[in-house]
Amino acid sequence: MEPLEYERMARVEEAHWWYRGMADLVAGLLARYTATNGTLRLLDAGCGTGGALAFDLKSLGLAFGCDVSPLALAHCRRRQLDRTARASVAGLPYPDDTFDIVTSLDVIYERAVIDDRMAIREMTRVLRPRGLLLVRAPAHDWLRGQHDAATHTARRYTLASLGRRLTDAGLELAHGTYANASLFPVVVAKRLLERLVPPAATTSDLDWEAGPLNRPLHLLLRAESRIAVRLGLPLGLSVICVARKADTA
Repeated sequence: MEPLEYERMARVEEAHWWYRGMADLVAGLLARYTATNGTLRLLDAGCGTGGALAFDLKSLGLAFGCDVSPLALAHCRRRQLDRTARASVAGLPYPDDTFDIVTSLDVIYERAVIDDRMAIREMTRVLRPRGLLLVRAPAHDWLRGQHDAATHTARRYTLASLGRRLTDAGLELAHGTYANASLFPVVVAKRLLERLVPPAATTSDLDWEAGPLNRPLHLLLRAESRIAVRLGLPLGLSVICVARKADTA
């Protein structure tokens, strides 16, 4: 990820409608598939600047994070997140069977993750038996835009392709859905426009300030997340899968 993108993330992720809406969806899925009673051990694998750890995941129990970028971890330290480590998601510095939940929120698609299947196997390794892995990633390779250049996108996923990676790692797929369906047509139009009129090389989707639309957009994603958690959505800009590790023999 470009260094400037970490600055953008740290600046907006506490209140930006997309981050808040995705947090609602993650919270709903974890509540559905595990007992979120404040006593769990959780790892955010590829925690970035620590927004999810600081604002969303810490209420579930003892939350840890790791990231390969020292720039990202510097933001974690500023947020006083002291259970963080510098490590790749393909080489986690934790023993087998350590965590009840592992989250990977928009990480495995990056080109810094050379082998996404290896990363998923590594996240599976540190899960306890019957532990839960939640993976979120950008959807549909044809939706690439300038933001993908800023975030070093190597790959995008369909629901089927992400689900296969989880089951290939020996996990039992519990739920899969697309997310951010409401704005799907708007973003498709934006991507087509970018191809006709290329934006500046430093442009990112996070540059757009929603202003008075921030709360309505968040509420739209929150309402959508209730459907995604229960029934799943057939299209969207992101794909999310929840899978469970098998009991040991």
